[in-house]
Amino acid sequence: MRYFACTMMLDRGSIVRPGNWGRIVRLIGPNHQEWQREMILEEIRKPEFPLLPSRLESAFVIDALDEAQYYAANFAPLALLYKVTRIDHGAATHEADPGPHLVYGFLTTVPNAIAKPIHPKAMPVILTNDEECKVWMPAPCDEAKGAATASTANQCRLFCA
Repeated sequence: MRYFACTMMLDRGSIVRPGNWGRIVRLIGPNHQEWQREMILEEIRKPEFPLLPSRLESAFVIDALDEAQYYAANFAPLALLYKVTRIDHGAATHEADPGPHLVYGFLTTVPNAIAKPIHPKAMPVILTNDEECKVWMPAPCDEAKGAATASTANQCRLFCA
């Protein structure tokens, strides 16, 4: 069974049309909180993966109930989960490749005065010299987390907003 997360009440038999996410992002434009991320992903997709469908023209479904519940709880707390069935079997699909994948993590900390108006929850920890890199890179996660501090405002410059 597949699941769809949506903040709107849908009637039984409703059709989830591809591209609703893209329509919303484009309608709000640069003021949408995910605008920059989606534009960057699209600019990468076009030359690197031209045969894969655009996220902006897709409908997002989740294959397992536990994964759908995790998504809703962590990323869309106001969403309702719906069981869905694919009705257009000829439509393009893009399913995640099971791997192996290179996985990267970002250590974040409380935002400084420059980052906070743009991203009030967190900002990346920025390593500014070789000594910091020598401490951070091999450190166990708990040790690295304990040392996380925001860069001062005079160490940062705003390039785009």
